[in-house]
Amino acid sequence: KPVLSLDGNGDMASDYFTLWVTMSRTRYAISRLREAELQPLGISPEQAAMLLMIKGLNNQATPAEIARWLFRKPNTISVMLKSLELKKLVSRSNDKYAKNIIRVSLTEHGEQVLGTASQRVSIINVMSVLNEEECKYLSKCFKKLMLAAADELGIDHRPALPSEDWYIAQRGACDK
Repeated sequence: KPVLSLDGNGDMASDYFTLWVTMSRTRYAISRLREAELQPLGISPEQAAMLLMIKGLNNQATPAEIARWLFRKPNTISVMLKSLELKKLVSRSNDKYAKNIIRVSLTEHGEQVLGTASQRVSIINVMSVLNEEECKYLSKCFKKLMLAAADELGIDHRPALPSEDWYIAQRGACDK
């Protein structure tokens, strides 16, 4: 691993911690902006991410899939789903082939809320201080960190958002 010192003292453990604190504070600050933006819709950034994930999984997500994609514990997802159901943003139904599997889909109201939430003005305003090259480099670095964290957690590698091709491949594998 390359030796890099953020503060010039050569203490990588301290530098990694400082970087982690900076990342955490940045995420928190941006999340607060996002919370304020989503507040009129009655959802949190985490709930908006869940709606996006359900949509990305072609409205056929299972609670377990959502948990894996969002790096959350199943009980956390269950509580969030109950809240989204009460707001009539999602619905749960039994899988038509395996009755013990629950599928989650967006309601019409959920689609509308996701459409509004997808404008992401607060995120665009903050991220726009980066040029295209900086965005690509930062994205590459965060993906590298996410994969390392997934390895440490023993979680399979997945892209940030499900693509239709990935979803179709998974469904095909499950149908065999």
